[in-house]
Amino acid sequence: NKAQAAQLKTEAEVLEPEIILVKKKLTTGEWCKKCLQVDEMLKNHEYHEHITSIEVADENDRESTGMKLAEEHDVKRAPFFIIKDAGKTEIFSTFGEFKKFMKNLSKA
Repeated sequence: NKAQAAQLKTEAEVLEPEIILVKKKLTTGEWCKKCLQVDEMLKNHEYHEHITSIEVADENDRESTGMKLAEEHDVKRAPFFIIKDAGKTEIFSTFGEFKKFMKNLSKA
């Protein structure tokens, strides 16, 4: 009925977006310097708890999930964020862009 449909819509609107962080692992097996910096900034701003999943773009494995996501979204650098919200996908390639999105999200 209409009341149930309206309630489901309201509940769906409250759901947080899916946030995927893609980090790069270098051929040496170490994380890229920028990825380590972004990890720290996520913790400092308490955004890490909003990350739905972390995927690895492994320079030694072109088939790694992170490498496939980078190719799919035509992103050349890591780390980057994939935001899936209300049926649309946004890509943020800098922490500053992600931070702005999170601030706007908290105002909603």
